[in-house]
Amino acid sequence: MHLALSSRPIVRTCQVCNLSYTIGAPEDEDLHKRHHARVVAGIEWSRGEEVSKGVEVIEEGVMVGKGKTKTKGRVLAFEGSCSGKVKSKLNTLLETINTELSAPSLSDTALASSKIFIFVLPSGTSKKEKVVGCVLAQRIDTAMRVVTRSDIIEDNRTTEGRTIMIDSDESGGLYCDPTPLPTPLGVSRLWTSAQHRKKGIATVLLDAACRRTVYGCELDPRAGHVAFSQPTTSGRAVMMRWGKGGCRIFTE
Repeated sequence: MHLALSSRPIVRTCQVCNLSYTIGAPEDEDLHKRHHARVVAGIEWSRGEEVSKGVEVIEEGVMVGKGKTKTKGRVLAFEGSCSGKVKSKLNTLLETINTELSAPSLSDTALASSKIFIFVLPSGTSKKEKVVGCVLAQRIDTAMRVVTRSDIIEDNRTTEGRTIMIDSDESGGLYCDPTPLPTPLGVSRLWTSAQHRKKGIATVLLDAACRRTVYGCELDPRAGHVAFSQPTTSGRAVMMRWGKGGCRIFTE
C-alpha cells in the first residue's frame, strides 16, 4: 500500500503574536521567533537613541503594577515624522503592533501627523531598556458617539434608526451614532506587550497623550475629547474603563 503524503508547506498562525509563518522554513521560523519575543516581552530600546532630535522624556520614575509586579518606567514621546535610528525603531514597533492587532499600516500622511508615546522599562542593564507600551495620537476634527444597548433600543423605536454597527466580536457589537461631533484627539494605535498588561501602562500613556498632543490643552476623555479608531476587544475595554464611557470612535 502506498501513501501519498502532501508536500505542501504548512502555514500556521501563532495564537499569541498573530503572525502567520511556514513551519519548517528557517527564515519564517526565525521571523516568528523574533516577532513573538517582541510581542510578549517588548522591543529593545537604547538610551543612545534618545539623543535623536525630537525625542522627549515626558516622565521618569513612573510606578506601574501592583504587589510583586511593581516596577518603575519612563514615558517618552516623539513625532511620527522622525528620522534616523528612531524612525527605524518606530518602523519595527509599528510592524509588531499592526501584525498583532491585525491592523492596516498607517498612511505616510497619518503617521507624519501623529505623536508617538512609548513606555520603557529596564531590561537588566543600565543602557538597555524595552518598549512595553505604545500609543499613537493625532489631532482630528470629528468623531462618533458610542451608544449603549438602551440607546439602541430607543433608536430602533424611531423611524430613522440612525445607529450603525462599527465592529462586532465575541463581546458583542460596537455601535455608534454617525452624527459627527467635534473631537480634538484621536488614538489610532494602543498596544502593551503581553507580559506587561494589566499594570496600568495603557492608562499612563493615554493620560500623557491627553496632556501633550494638542498644544495648550489638557483633554478629558470623559467629556468626549478623545476618540479611538475601531479598537480591538481588549482596546475597547481600556477605552470604556479609562474614558468612563465618554470616548468616541473615528475612522482613519
